[in-house]
Amino acid sequence: KPPGASVAAPAANQAREVPVKLTAEVPAFVEGQSFTFGSACYMDTLDGQLWEDQVLAVKDRKSIRIHGWAVDDESKMLPDATYLRLENSNGRRFYAAMIPEDRPDVARHFGQAAFVKSGYRALLSAESLPAGQYEAMILMNVGGRNLLCGNGRTLRL
Repeated sequence: KPPGASVAAPAANQAREVPVKLTAEVPAFVEGQSFTFGSACYMDTLDGQLWEDQVLAVKDRKSIRIHGWAVDDESKMLPDATYLRLENSNGRRFYAAMIPEDRPDVARHFGQAAFVKSGYRALLSAESLPAGQYEAMILMNVGGRNLLCGNGRTLRL
């Protein structure tokens, strides 16, 4: 073995998460359906930064990370599908599916053991989206109902 050579597996052999491209294609469950506004969702972080009422600028449009949670507080059910919806000032909307993750803190907060599966995360690419400000909302399908939930989150591309 040459001096300084690593015995670890090369990075090319390690699994890498690939960003999901935001698309104007509306999720199938939305087609022709109405929406109800829900209040039990939260977008915790954007690219690791606490995301509250301020407009956060995206540093790398190829690799946007969002974490949070979403439930239907009315039916006390978890979503069958959870999507991020970004809408710009021209009313153009873009969507991307979220990946489920465990959130035991949410289950404890609501006193609902099943809500441990309420978390979501996303690794997104917004390379093809026009520059500007976008309102970020969570779109959920719960038992055949579509819920749109927002926390006043805005990002700038």
